[in-house]
Amino acid sequence: MENLILLSVIGLVINGIISNIVGNTGKRKDVGYNKSFWVSFFLSPIIGLLLVIASTPITEEEIERREKTNKPWYDIFMEKSKKD
Repeated sequence: MENLILLSVIGLVINGIISNIVGNTGKRKDVGYNKSFWVSFFLSPIIGLLLVIASTPITEEEIERREKTNKPWYDIFMEKSKKD
């Protein structure tokens, strides 16, 4: 029983580390860090990586703007749709 708990904790930590890597990869894509991290963590890092690969890249200006404003991805998406 103790081994099962230990293996579960180790699995969650490894999943979190891999999901963080996928999230950092998604930071420069339209999907963003948060969405790619949580999809990777709850579904699978492979599915999260496929989501990041399928997402379109964003410009350097957009990356700087996101870092300055530090708004959630859905607020930024709503601003884009209002401009169009």
